[in-house]
This record gives sequence, structure tokens and C-alpha cells, in this order.
Amino acid sequence: MIKNISLKNFKAFHNEIVFDFYDSPNLLIGGENGSGKSSLFEAIKYVFFYDRLLMENISVTRVGDERDAAILEWRQKYNHRKYKTTDFVIKINGQTIDYFDKSKYLIYMVSGDDIRRNDELLLGNFFRNLYFGDTSVDEIIADKELLQIIINTVNETLKNVFYESIQLELTQSSDCVCRIIDTERDLKENKSLKTYFNEAKLHIINLLLILSLADACNKEDEKKRILVLDDFITSLDATNRTLIIKFILGKFGSDFQIIMLTHNQSYFNLTKYIVENIFSTMPKWSYQTLYEFRNEHKIYRYEGSDDIKRIRDDYLIEKNKTTPCFESIGNRLRQRFEVLLFELARLAQIGNWEESKLIISTLVDSSNKTMYLLRDGDKQLNSYDLLNDIENTVYRESIPNERLRDCLKSKIEKYKNKDQLKHLIPIIRDMRIYQKVILHQMSHGRDELPTNSSKEIECTMDLLSKMESVINKKYGVGVNVYTI
Repeated sequence: MIKNISLKNFKAFHNEIVFDFYDSPNLLIGGENGSGKSSLFEAIKYVFFYDRLLMENISVTRVGDERDAAILEWRQKYNHRKYKTTDFVIKINGQTIDYFDKSKYLIYMVSGDDIRRNDELLLGNFFRNLYFGDTSVDEIIADKELLQIIINTVNETLKNVFYESIQLELTQSSDCVCRIIDTERDLKENKSLKTYFNEAKLHIINLLLILSLADACNKEDEKKRILVLDDFITSLDATNRTLIIKFILGKFGSDFQIIMLTHNQSYFNLTKYIVENIFSTMPKWSYQTLYEFRNEHKIYRYEGSDDIKRIRDDYLIEKNKTTPCFESIGNRLRQRFEVLLFELARLAQIGNWEESKLIISTLVDSSNKTMYLLRDGDKQLNSYDLLNDIENTVYRESIPNERLRDCLKSKIEKYKNKDQLKHLIPIIRDMRIYQKVILHQMSHGRDELPTNSSKEIECTMDLLSKMESVINKKYGVGVNVYTI
């Protein structure tokens, strides 16, 4: 398996940077746009698909010295923008690409562009455009029975995993046209799909077709299969993100090495939570964040549980340096805030908890005053528990009608008096300001950070410490459910 990837002077990276998997088969990397994630994706593509890229970029009509010059010019496009004439270096498992034996691997690369590209489903073209290092792709395209198996797999997944009523149908045309059928809307279309179906449905169909193709390829081959996913989640709506993560981990988690890249912080945390709490028996993962500080890229690796005390200790060490760099601290604080938000949303059973901004909006901006969260003995109670209590009380025949009002009032007062959300909401409201004004700037590695940023970092840590204390102590989750 791939154990580490080293890049030097390759696209975004000038100084050498090493992506170490730390003996974990799988790697999840988060980072803002521009942090270098796509450069890692392109490096993997360059190594494993060099011949194809060469063919796509250099015409076969160019020969001799002209061809050599064209290849040199093309290769230099991968060099760092400021050092165009300095050759880049890529190493995998400590070996340069000239010595690394890529024949032992089958690579399946999936990006957001792959999912967004089609307004019609011509499976032959769709599948051939994918960067799949597997000769069986052409065999599958040429075999209508194998294609039909893939279509059947996608239809079953749409119905049973994503609860969608739409289905795919493979036509008998030579170019493998696939139409989408929606019986509820009496639709049966194979062209101008965006006119008839919303993009979220089209994107999930495209992604499932891609993943089903990867699953169908060379299952008996002894080569190590690696699935590389780059920011594909942005093409999906929030309601499908949990489902697709579970689907990918369940389908590929045991037989594939998975490299996942994302700029979406909520998706990063959600994936980590699902891995550790639902797929805890599958091969290990390494979790890392990529960021840029003063034109130098750095990686922060998450080891064990990160709490405010640990972040504060590391902050004090960094603060005392001659030229402190707070970007890693800012990333960790932002992560910790989202972790605590997700835990709070889970406890309170707030909908749309895949997106932190929706959790904040629900808690802070909502005019609804009937949301409760409290601990009663060993039980965690929320608004749904209050609703159940009210229902049981109303239908209890032993309570006389004249006492019913007082009984209901007593139960509601119990929730109001012990509610802890009222203590958390002011903290979350203040944290939203720091998240937007300070932490967001730091995650982008800007040199022009305000001089008082250290004071605001300390205020952020104080707020998060209070939030952490309320959630952990009140609800008995001292060991973070969303461990980072």
C-alpha cells in the first residue's frame, strides 16, 4: 500500500512536504481551497496516469526534438509557479517515480468535476473519461450484460440506501445511452437532464455509477486497489452526505485503500465521526489538515482527542517563539468548535446537523423557544422527551381533567428550569463572531492578521472551554464522541 507521498516544487508546494499515512491504510485530509489538496490529487494522477496524460497533452504528430521540447514544456507546468525551471520531485514510499513500481496498484480517481460533467448519460464516454487504472473498464463498456449489472446495482442503491424513487434504464443503442425514469413525475429522459431533474439527484446518480464501476473492476486481481476522492462532496446536497459516507466506507472500506481530500470542515468531522463510531472495526485512518502560512505549506496531524487544555498548552508554546505561527492553533480551534456543535446537535436532536452553520442558525437565530436540553439523573433529555411526557400525561386516564393542566405545567417547568441550552446559546453567539472574523482568516494563512489576534485567540479558547465544560460535565460525554 501507499505509506507516504513526498512532493517538492510540485504545483502549490515549493519546499518538500511529506504526506505520511503513519501506518494507517486510509488518509483523510482537510484544508481550505488553495491549501494544496488538489496538488496532491494531481501528483497521484501524474504518477499513475503519466502515459495517458502525455497522450492527451502532446500530439502524436510531434516527433524528435520538437516532441522532446513539447514534453519538457508540459512537464514544467507542474513545477511551482515561481520556480518554473526547477524540476519537481515526487516520491512514493521513499522512491522517486522512476523507480516506484506502480504496476502493483490499481488507482481509481474521482473528483467533483467527474460528478458534475454530464447533462446526458452516455456511459461509454462517461466511463472512459474517468482516470481508472484498470483495463477491465473497456471490457465492461463493451459488455452490455456487465453494464446492466452496474445499472442494477445503482438502482438498488438509489432505492434502498438513498430512498430515491428514480431509476436508470440502459437503452439498446450502441453508445450505451442511459435514461432516467421518475414514475412519480411521469418522466423518462436521456437528454437535457438538468432541465428535468435537480442537480443533487444527477450528482448522486453520477457518483454511484462511478463507484459501482470501480467496485465491478478486476475484483480477482491481486493488485492493491486505491480509491482517491477529491472534493466530491461539494457536488452533493447535505441530506445525502451522511448516506454517501456510510455507503463508501461500507462498500470500499475493507478492500480498498482510501485517500479522501476535502475543503468542507463539516464533512471532515462527519467522516471522522462515522469512521470511529460506526466503522470502528475497519482499517485505521490518519486525519490531517493542510494549511499555508507565509507561502509555506504545513500539515497538522490529529492524534487522539483534542480538547481546549491541550490546544491552550500548544498555543502557549507557540506564543513564546520568536516568530509564532498560529495557523495550526486556529484550525484546531475551528475544528473544536464544530466538534462541540455536532455533539450538541446530536444530543438535542437538531436536524441538518451535517452543517455547522445550520446548527448555529437553529440555536441562535431561531424564534422557537421550545428547544430544551437537560440531564435528569443518568438520562439525557431533549424537546422530544418533553413531547413524549406530555403525550403520556394527556392519555393517562388516572389523571382527572381538573389536574391535567397542573401536571402538564409541572413537566414543562421541569425542562425550563434545568435547560442548559440557555447557558450555551450566548457562548455560541459569541463564537460565531470569532469563527467568522478570526478563525476564518487564520485558516487561510494570511500574513496581515491583526496584531491583537493572540488576545482574540485567548478569548476564543475561554469561550470554547466554557462550552466544552457544559457539554462534557452536564451530559457525561467527557470522552468526545467526535474525537479529533
